[in-house]
Amino acid sequence: MASITFSVSFGVLLLSFFFLVAMINAQAEINQVLERNQLKSIQEFDISKLPYNQAIVKETFGLYPPALFLPYKSKRNVHAIGLDSIVWPNQKSLHHLLKNSPKTKLPPGPKPWPIIGNIHLLGSKPHRSVADLSKTYGPLMTLRLGSITTIVISSPDVAKEMFLKHDIDFASRQVPDSAWAVDHAKFSMVWLPVCPKWREIRKISAIQLFTNQRLDVSQGLRTEKVNELVEFVKGCCEKGLAVDIGKAAFTTALNLLSNTFFSMNLSAYDSSGSQEFKDLAWHIMEEIGRPNASDFFPLVKALDLQGAKRSITTSFSKMLEVFDKIIHERLSDQISSKDDVLEILLSLVKQNELTLDDVRHMLIDLFVAGTDTTSNTIEWALTELLRHPEKMAKAQGEMEQLLGKGQSRSIQESDISKLPYIQAIVKETMRLHPAAPFLVPHKATTNVELCGYWVPKNAQVWVNVWSIGRDPNVWPNSESFTPERFLESEIDIKGRDFELMPFGTGRRICPGMPLAYRMLHLMLASFLHSFNWKLDHGLNPEDVDMEEKFGLTLAKKPSTMEYCNSITLVVALLVIALRFLIRNPQKSKLPPGPKPWPVIGNIHLLGSKPHRSVTDLSKTYGPLMTLRLGSITTIVISSPDVAKEMFLKHDIDFASRQVPDSAWGGDHAKFSMAWLPVCPKWRDIRKISAIQLFTNQRLHASQGLRKKKVDELVGFVKGCCEKGLAIEIGKAAFTTTLNLLSNTCFSMDLSTYDSLGSQEFKDVAWYITEALGRPNVSDFFPLVKALDLQGVRRRVSTSFSKMLEVFDKIIDERLRDRIGSKDDALDTLLSLVKQNELTLNDVRHMLIDLFVAGADTTSNTVEWTLTELLRHPGKMRKAQIEIEQILGKDQSRSIQESDVLKLPYIQAIVKETMRLHPAAPFLIPRKATANIELCGYCVPKNAQVWVNVWSIGRDPNVWSDSESFRPERFLESEIDIRDRDFELMPFGTGRRICPGMPLAYRMLHLMLVAFLHSFNWKLDHGLNPEDVDMEEKFGITLQKAQPLRATPLPR
Repeated sequence: MASITFSVSFGVLLLSFFFLVAMINAQAEINQVLERNQLKSIQEFDISKLPYNQAIVKETFGLYPPALFLPYKSKRNVHAIGLDSIVWPNQKSLHHLLKNSPKTKLPPGPKPWPIIGNIHLLGSKPHRSVADLSKTYGPLMTLRLGSITTIVISSPDVAKEMFLKHDIDFASRQVPDSAWAVDHAKFSMVWLPVCPKWREIRKISAIQLFTNQRLDVSQGLRTEKVNELVEFVKGCCEKGLAVDIGKAAFTTALNLLSNTFFSMNLSAYDSSGSQEFKDLAWHIMEEIGRPNASDFFPLVKALDLQGAKRSITTSFSKMLEVFDKIIHERLSDQISSKDDVLEILLSLVKQNELTLDDVRHMLIDLFVAGTDTTSNTIEWALTELLRHPEKMAKAQGEMEQLLGKGQSRSIQESDISKLPYIQAIVKETMRLHPAAPFLVPHKATTNVELCGYWVPKNAQVWVNVWSIGRDPNVWPNSESFTPERFLESEIDIKGRDFELMPFGTGRRICPGMPLAYRMLHLMLASFLHSFNWKLDHGLNPEDVDMEEKFGLTLAKKPSTMEYCNSITLVVALLVIALRFLIRNPQKSKLPPGPKPWPVIGNIHLLGSKPHRSVTDLSKTYGPLMTLRLGSITTIVISSPDVAKEMFLKHDIDFASRQVPDSAWGGDHAKFSMAWLPVCPKWRDIRKISAIQLFTNQRLHASQGLRKKKVDELVGFVKGCCEKGLAIEIGKAAFTTTLNLLSNTCFSMDLSTYDSLGSQEFKDVAWYITEALGRPNVSDFFPLVKALDLQGVRRRVSTSFSKMLEVFDKIIDERLRDRIGSKDDALDTLLSLVKQNELTLNDVRHMLIDLFVAGADTTSNTVEWTLTELLRHPGKMRKAQIEIEQILGKDQSRSIQESDVLKLPYIQAIVKETMRLHPAAPFLIPRKATANIELCGYCVPKNAQVWVNVWSIGRDPNVWSDSESFRPERFLESEIDIRDRDFELMPFGTGRRICPGMPLAYRMLHLMLVAFLHSFNWKLDHGLNPEDVDMEEKFGITLQKAQPLRATPLPR
């Protein structure tokens, strides 16, 4: 869906939070009873007053009955009954409150999908999608939008019962996360709940702004502003220019409000000011009304995953900048001669009846809603009249009868009551095109029975006035623009008739309705009385674009799109192409670097730890450096800025691999996703691995498996703790990751904690990664690679063969059984082999990639993390305290993946570890597939490229105190490890980013929290923290040279 572009990974976090949310609700209910009875403990007689707690007991018995099989003759599986989706909709959620009561059933609605609920049904125009759904499920319908229960009302009868019988129960707002930008919802009359502050602001706005007395006094100002509009249109008429109706109406409404409040215009018809303000107002309305992950999954709103709050903050700030300037100028005047609304509001501030923030945010509400909705309605009205010229002529005839044919007499507000057809046009426009299709969403403040159904407390309520306005049971010929229907009808738009309530109704009816009502009729009548109209560009009425743009309000999508001139675009593209095809020879110089020796080049400078040696060299030669390694030109990148240019501008040119000779052992590079160039085969394998292994849906489905494996790790460590035994952290983490992968792929463990199996597998995996990254004569001098002078390829072939022997045995057994018996990754891959989408060799080598990279890098990172924490006990304690705040001090509750979001310091520790100890210090070497200009230098075709993320992570120009382990640096930073920030990219970036990153990210945090929550730790052999060996062992990954051994202690 275009309007809801967010990954379902946000929803994955939600499922494991359901039980926590239920606990909070239960505790709140108990606290209410205790406060009411003034007791310190719960009594038996209180149980009847705790329906939610009773429901939890019932739900627990439904999901986890004490006896799985009741002892009848025909034994019934009551566990299965408790999970029966036919009996219990959404059976795994704690929401079956008082299910035996007929009053507790929710209104009908489409069956929700796991996690996302019905979000996928909203589409880009939710008002239309929901209207279509109501045809199936009825006028009172339930949608599950993420974790939010949403009740949709689509008939006037249901709306009438809601507002007449339960107005106070639905008078609060469902506040979108974006409305909290700059604390707007804290002060806004629109978003505040019904409370003393809201009542006070509402009362002031009603008395000081929208009473009939106030409006009568200011009608001369409205006439003046509408006359200015007429003069502007008249000027365009004389010049034969088309008028942007919406913009002209917006400018009029904006200047009317600004004169009412500030005694000044904020814009002119021939300036860009009103368009800028209109863009701000519409952006605010669009963002607040647009479907947002933070609203569907409130538990992740702090992440602002779609950036809606950040985006709207900018718009609010720009608007407040205008208002603050005017307010400050007014406050700086000692005596003001202005008799306007701002003067009144500031006097109330002086009397402490309002605060300056109340005034500032009241202005946002009034200027955004007042200008946007009024101009939108005028634009829709003129659009409909231009599509129906006979109705426009009829309206003009009505005005001529009253005002005469000439324009000598302008329209007055007092004339409106004598123009029933004009009033009918406004009503009909608001019926078909209500300004806010769902009004402003309401929220149930208590459990409410509505039309025989149960609306639960905190449910969001959408009143779909767009659907009500087009209901064929209410309106004959409901899709047609027929103002005549209102000539014999007493239905009005002022909140008394539930068939037509564009301004809402009840306590939360739009307070600006009296002003909007006058302005709409005045502007529309002025447009029609003074001029005839025709469509621009000779467009026929039936061809007018009626497309809508959805937000909190409903705007007309512009009929003329602004786009780049195609000729200019072609010329620009040609210039860009020529820029790359015809290079200035003077710029074709290599980046600087140390002078190479004959034959060997700079090989002698690499040493045993090339990542460190190259970092030292970059301090002399810069962040973009050339090394000559034998006959291979190697470009080394050691700064985030150069990396950014490389990956953002030239990712495709550097997307291939510099394949080491050892990777050809067992023909691995021929099938390996890690080493294949970007080609159709690589794309197919990459796509399959992404879809079948690492989608959010797959990962969500397997989170129980990950928790199980981490619980087994905790059990193993607990046993060592009880015996006082030290643990080899890397080996324990490797066994956990190995068994997680083997269960995901094969539905079986490949090792146990007390066997040698995991160590043997770890040794094989490490040798492969070490050999692939080790400097090799065959890589420096390709002409002699066939000789395999160092024997690296032969030894790697042996290691590959050992690993393939394990996999081949499992594959052969599975092929003898019927495919599909396990429903795991191997079954999926073998079914793709059967469909000729993969070969068996593709599958075998894909498994090598996954097990070598997945198990080795994850366990290495966990080991480095615990090493750093043992060297910094204060930081370990800080992390444990954070975990205790979420999980409690005891170990009765184990970590869930969804808890990680609440543990910012744990996340910071993982980031800091990956900054100092990235799993692959040079990532996996890239290769330039063409001559590339990078930062003013030439990177020649076939050059090897090392991105030294180890060096970038320790760059003092990027990181203060760069050599210190200081997770706190990330607490106030938005830098992440997932392909967004070039200062920290341990998984790589671009096309060749590690496909297993989503799984590794989850496992890293899960294992680390399990280690820290369940145990205290001390170094083996009484070693002091400062004496811990931090020596590294270099390969394509970076391992700790001396394994970390630590002793777990009970907490």
